[in-house]
Formats: sequence, structure tokens, C-alpha cells
Amino acid sequence: MPNQPNKKNPLSKLAQIPPSIARILTAVVLLPILIASIVIPKLSLLFVILVGIAIILALLEFWLLARKQQIRADPAAGLLAAVALIVVFYFTDRKGPDLLTLILVVVLLTICSLVAAILRGAPFDRMISSSAVTVLGVLYVALLGGHLIAVRTGFGSQLSKHLLLFFFLVLMGGDSGAYYAGKTFGRHKLAPTVSPGKTWEGAVASMLTSLLLAAAAHYWFFPELTVGASLCLPNVLPA
Repeated sequence: MPNQPNKKNPLSKLAQIPPSIARILTAVVLLPILIASIVIPKLSLLFVILVGIAIILALLEFWLLARKQQIRADPAAGLLAAVALIVVFYFTDRKGPDLLTLILVVVLLTICSLVAAILRGAPFDRMISSSAVTVLGVLYVALLGGHLIAVRTGFGSQLSKHLLLFFFLVLMGGDSGAYYAGKTFGRHKLAPTVSPGKTWEGAVASMLTSLLLAAAAHYWFFPELTVGASLCLPNVLPA
């Protein structure tokens, strides 16, 4: 049979899209959905689903990075704990998430991850590192990220809308400022062994962009706060 020409994989064309263009396309598609899920009260469940998906994907990426260091997490126990935390945050009221339930989930996760490592017959050092990276991933990603859900469901619609819009405005604005300034002016590496693409120039641009947007948000969302108080808010936002 004559050789047939190889068909081009459509995914290969997507891989050739420059990162800057990919960021813009992602923002054009996902940003309107995210904003709608924040500002429209009836779409609160959509926001919870979006954040839940982001938490799960970030958690898997965290464990993948650990796997590259030959540390194997226990994804079954970790994902189950992450889903449990998301549910707890979803049912948050104005008093905040139930602290006792959060502690119980973390304790059970620790026990289950240790038991799973023992049943696999892992050596003691592997057992400890496996349990540690499993629990740390859930604490760092799901426990912290889940507070976005608590803000959406536990506060009044107006306050939650302003808080979340402020959060994403500062976070995405600072990230965009860092990316484009780093690409344009970046010369000095910030942490080459951890993230080779990050530069000091990009970090400074991120800080300045975040402060500028925080000052603007004072007039948009929080006129009751002083400009100085608004400028302090980005410093307590997760990176």
C-alpha cells in the first residue's frame, strides 16, 4: 500500500500558540463566565464548581511536582479530603466555616494517608514523605483555596461580589503585569532554580500593578475604606 501522508494533530497547532496569545484567549473565554458567576446571585453554584475544578487541578499539579522528586502522594485520600473541604466551605454561614469539621477532615486525612502508605509496604522514610506531601497539598491548595467558596456562599451577595471582584482584579492584574513586564524588561532572574521564567523586573511590576488596581478598587468597591487600607489588602491575598 502506498504511504499515506501523516495527518496533522490538531493539538499540535494549539501547542504552537504563543503563551501571551493563549493568556488572552483564555481570558476572553473564561473571564466572562467567572465574572457572571460572581455578580449574578443565582450562579453561585457555578462559581463553586469553577473553584472546585481549579482546586482539584492545582492539587494534582502539586502532587505531580512532588512525584518528579520521587515523592508519591496518596491521591485517593487527598482528593476525598479536598472534596470534603469544598463541601464544608459551601455550607459556610456568616459565622465562618465550621472549624471543628475542618480539623476533623485534616486529622482523618493524615490518618488515612499514613495507613495507605503502611498498606503499600513503603519504608518509613517514604511513608512519612508520602503522607506529608499528601496533607500539605490539601492544606495549601484546598484549605486556602476553599475560602473563596466560603466568601461566595457565606457573605451577603453585595459584599461577596465586591470581595471576589477585588481579589481577582488584583490577582490577575498583578500576574499579567509580572508576565508582560518580565517578558519585555526582565533581565535579572528572581529564583532560577524554582521558577526560571520569573524575574525581579516582573516581581516589581506585579507589586506596582496590584497596588494601582487596589487603589482603583477603593473607588469601585470599597469607598468606605481609606486608600491606605485598600493598598494593604493585596498584601494579605495569596500569591
